[in-house]
Amino acid sequence: MSLAVLYSRALSGMEAPLVTVEVHLANGLPAFTIVGLPETEVKESKDRVRAALLNARFEFPSRRITVNLAPADLPKESGRFDLPIALGILAASGQLPMAKLKQYEFAGELALTGDLRAIRGGLAMTYKSHSDGRAFVLPEANGAEAALVTNATVFAAKSLLQVCAHLSGREAMQPYNAPPFASTPLPVPDMAEVKGQNQAKRALEIAASGQHSMLMVGPPGTGKTMLAEEVAEALGMPLLQWHIKSTTKAQQGLYEYDAVSRLRDSQLSTIEGGEKVKNIHNYIVKGVLWQAFTSDAPVALLIDEIDKADIEFPNDLLRELDRMDFFVHETRQTIKAKHRPIIVITSNNEKELPDAFLRRCFFHYIRFPDEATLRKIVNVHFPGLKAALVNEALSLFLQVRELPALKKKPSTSELLDWLKLLLAEDIPLEILREKSAKKLIPPLYGALLKNEADVQLFEKIAFMARR
Repeated sequence: MSLAVLYSRALSGMEAPLVTVEVHLANGLPAFTIVGLPETEVKESKDRVRAALLNARFEFPSRRITVNLAPADLPKESGRFDLPIALGILAASGQLPMAKLKQYEFAGELALTGDLRAIRGGLAMTYKSHSDGRAFVLPEANGAEAALVTNATVFAAKSLLQVCAHLSGREAMQPYNAPPFASTPLPVPDMAEVKGQNQAKRALEIAASGQHSMLMVGPPGTGKTMLAEEVAEALGMPLLQWHIKSTTKAQQGLYEYDAVSRLRDSQLSTIEGGEKVKNIHNYIVKGVLWQAFTSDAPVALLIDEIDKADIEFPNDLLRELDRMDFFVHETRQTIKAKHRPIIVITSNNEKELPDAFLRRCFFHYIRFPDEATLRKIVNVHFPGLKAALVNEALSLFLQVRELPALKKKPSTSELLDWLKLLLAEDIPLEILREKSAKKLIPPLYGALLKNEADVQLFEKIAFMARR
């Protein structure tokens, strides 16, 4: 039979939907086609699979090969489909028995030698595979992560040959058993000092443990940047920060070639000597991603306010964040990450991010703090402040935020600035309590309202209330 059916998994946020890998061999001119909404990394698997099969001493069939990754409307990304595609070709061409294929799910990127390379999302895929009653076969580098799923059957393989030997019955692999965890707590700080935001802290812990990129979206002043700093401190890692502006380009995070300086130095080389000009490396300015990739120790990387940049900015970083490498054209070298950094990305939700970028991140929306959390924040910054003043100030602040049609709602930083002004000006508590129409606008409202249209809106509401 020239049709083989196997199972694998895609990644969609924290979910791992099932992907059916169908491989069909037909007569005709030799061709290799992958359908089912594959992205570039999946399309490139044709060359990796062909080289891996040949180097593993298998026969690559000279027939029309069609690979369907179902369902067709689910985007497929990364190199995790290399292993099931290769096994499907071997099974459809009669080089591998099909009897046991339906008992397993497969995921793994193939090196040209046939070795298996690590993939992302091993934990999520193993969990869903176990829920569906199948064992999971994946690269050895992902074995410890996948074995965290209780009672799951995990086979961690080094190479394509090892998987084939297992499926053919020549040399069975043993289920992977994770080494026991040490029960002694590590002497490092944690995020307990962060007030509230329990769900955000939990999301960061999950993302960091699985080495996934974390996208935190929420209004300004909700603590996104602070949480990134805290998770870096809790892990004992240095934090590299990349603050995005409207003019920031993705290339700046990788490197920049300072051609102007080199031209200037070449013009002065007869005076000061030209040794520096001859070495192009002297004019390569390393970006924050280059620094993170080449760091000798693991680091945390904060990409702050990514929504400020052009819509193409996230798309331009897809490959680098997924594959953890990039090519330097000027020096003809590939920069590969020594350690996968813990990446935290923040957004103020001012514009939508591309779907392809969102699929590669754990996502968490941070809501604006409720009154109880705001009270804790105020107590940290203003210990000993009278409860009555805090109550009235928070009541006025939340009324301002709830006003419809407000273009820029005041954030926690503006609340703290306003309280500081109230204390500096010694505003009586009675003024805050007054509810008359003449006092509809809160005192010192300039610290809360930073948009001219919002100020005009308040003035109109106050004018109409006095009529």
